[in-house]
Amino acid sequence: MSQAQERFETQLTDLLIDKMKRMQLDYTEPWISGNAVKNIQSRPYSGKNKLLLNLAAEKYKWQYPVYTTFKMAKDEGISILKGSKSLPVIYYDNYYKHPEDNHRITPREYEKLSKGEREKYEHIVFAKAASVFNIAQTNIEEVRKDLYDKIVQSYQVRDVSQGEENKIDALVRDQAWYCPILHDLSTGAYYTLKDNEVHITPKGSFVSDELYYSTLLHEMTHSTGHKNLLNRLEPARFGSPKYAREELVAELGSAISGAHLDLPISLMENHAAYLQSWIGALREGPEFLHTVLSDASQASNLIVKRLDGLEESLDKEQSEDNKANKTIGTETNMEETITVRNEVRPYAELVAHREKMTSEYIDQLSEVPPYLRASIHEREGILRDLELNTDRERESKLLSDLRSVEDKVRTNVVAFVKEKYDYTLLTPSYDDAEKMLDEVKPSVTDELDDSQMLHQALNDRLHITSELEDTEENRRELDNSDSEYEVTPNGKLKAKGVVRLQEGYRMQNTPQNRAFLQDNDISYTPVKDNKLFVSARAERVAILLAASIAFTPVVGLAIAYMLKRNKTLERLNDTTRFSKEESDHLSANQTIRKTVEEDGRKVDKYFYMDKDTMRLRSIPVQEVHTPSRVNGVQLSPAEVQSLREGKVVRGFDEKSKLYYEARIDMTSKQGVQMSFKEMKVEKEFKAVPTPNSPDAEKVAYVQQHGAQGVNDIWDRGGVNIERDSFLDKYDIEGFYKDYLKASQNGDHTRSEQLSEEIKGQMMTEGQSQSMHR
Repeated sequence: MSQAQERFETQLTDLLIDKMKRMQLDYTEPWISGNAVKNIQSRPYSGKNKLLLNLAAEKYKWQYPVYTTFKMAKDEGISILKGSKSLPVIYYDNYYKHPEDNHRITPREYEKLSKGEREKYEHIVFAKAASVFNIAQTNIEEVRKDLYDKIVQSYQVRDVSQGEENKIDALVRDQAWYCPILHDLSTGAYYTLKDNEVHITPKGSFVSDELYYSTLLHEMTHSTGHKNLLNRLEPARFGSPKYAREELVAELGSAISGAHLDLPISLMENHAAYLQSWIGALREGPEFLHTVLSDASQASNLIVKRLDGLEESLDKEQSEDNKANKTIGTETNMEETITVRNEVRPYAELVAHREKMTSEYIDQLSEVPPYLRASIHEREGILRDLELNTDRERESKLLSDLRSVEDKVRTNVVAFVKEKYDYTLLTPSYDDAEKMLDEVKPSVTDELDDSQMLHQALNDRLHITSELEDTEENRRELDNSDSEYEVTPNGKLKAKGVVRLQEGYRMQNTPQNRAFLQDNDISYTPVKDNKLFVSARAERVAILLAASIAFTPVVGLAIAYMLKRNKTLERLNDTTRFSKEESDHLSANQTIRKTVEEDGRKVDKYFYMDKDTMRLRSIPVQEVHTPSRVNGVQLSPAEVQSLREGKVVRGFDEKSKLYYEARIDMTSKQGVQMSFKEMKVEKEFKAVPTPNSPDAEKVAYVQQHGAQGVNDIWDRGGVNIERDSFLDKYDIEGFYKDYLKASQNGDHTRSEQLSEEIKGQMMTEGQSQSMHR
């Protein structure tokens, strides 16, 4: 732990212990006063900084939790009073260091370096603590009365329970929480993990509205620990340390949420007995506080996002009520308005689409904090290393690093958006995806470690072979599903298949949610439990992430076994869903585009036969990224649009001097199948060979296309044993690896020379192979 972090954690621990001691004398005293915490320039503090500064204001009896640094004070023309002691707030900074001479450069200086020079530097991220003072420790009231009066005005008391419905009430009324919130006459309030329900007696049964809200937020915080949300809850014996820890998470989570609502949250009466054990745990070391605050903050973020999504519609509804002079008890049919925070959308793109995590993309953003830019650069460095890497063990390490840094990018974006716009972005976690794979690991066909399996599953390429007991029931199940299987010599039923991980977002299946998704061209699928699912791959999913819709990030796992080809083709030809021509195209492994009706709306989809499972698959057109450059050919915007419409595109490539034909092909790596021919009068275009094509076809293709030809047949760069064996066989492996390095360094002249060398070598080797046949 850095000195800055240690100073911060020590101060926060002391303040929490002091607070708990006072609560031992009077447990009705709220955790946090409920007042917003901000700096003198009206920018709010969040997370642990917010908690520390609020507790400090209460301990020292400062009337307003408003703080300033020395610089801010100077800029506003005020002074810090002599003898005042500062408080720490934590933030993060970074720099780049040369490992040989320890020379340091700033992120801005790092950006000016060439790609080759950047690789020589290490990225260092570190915590820093800034010193702040409460305005009560300044002369603001004497020298800047105007600014002081403005601050006082902003803290005029607002009662959340004046008889009007507030956004907590609206959430309960509309059942807009992640699980049911049930009002019943049972004694007490509780959350049941088994049924995933919050139970609480009606508001009128509490001595005050504030106590009702405190209790409800406490139980809602517990419910965020469900496996479909933060996956925090584990079975624990009543009164045990684990049980007590979860109660502290719920207390602090509800307190932080209450502070966001200007609502003081009191300690649950039956938890006062835990205060002494919590104080003891805090005194033992900082790790307890670290983990508890992390869990409480994540829980509060979920609550605040869900409540904020209801706020605008609630204000509008109450305004209409007042305008019409409606009496108490009059029902309203006004629908809730879904709003989109457009300033958040560009950042939502980053957490939604990994392909946007590039320097080129973030350069287009209005503001990028240094720590986010640094993590983007770190990701790009890992991708460069993956491209040049030829060692399988190192590939595993790099894939693990890539997963970690992409999670870091998402975390950094979420933190920035929360701080800058006071908005919480929700996104699936790689940890959730990795846990889903545990049940299929024993069946994975290839020798892969966890990182490689995760990478393959997220890219629809994780193959498994399951062995089942040879029983009548298992045979019947496989036969009924038309699955292909064989009986092994040891008396097992063996079936092959593919595992796929699907990241996305789940929400209530309401008319309003469906209308919003349709109006914004966001593709969705109705699923069980009256929910809607939106894939994280959906092109316009960032609009959803920036909208005031209650949703949950989810990761789904699907196992698709190989089907019998003859049965699949029979079903395809028998169905009335496709015309004879469409069925013929699908049977020939071609992709078709078709408009279908789903959930009362027309949806454009691509349909194709999955070669790995012989299943008919479909994907909304909006979820497919159509590249503008395919197999070295630069397509025009009009050609890309024609492809997306399901049309075949033909043209002439000046660089290769070849005629090309392109069509959507969802079974190919790029989603587009490219074919070539030398002469316009030739009848047929020849498709790009695959790794399984005969050597003669691959040799001929590389003779025409050079290094680009190698990229077209196999994935560019990275570990590929079959490709490297081919390159070694024809003595071009060295040329190709040098070509990759030159391309990475931006030396286009050198890379073109090496590509021509590959063409020439392949011509020589091809002729030599022909002579020896």
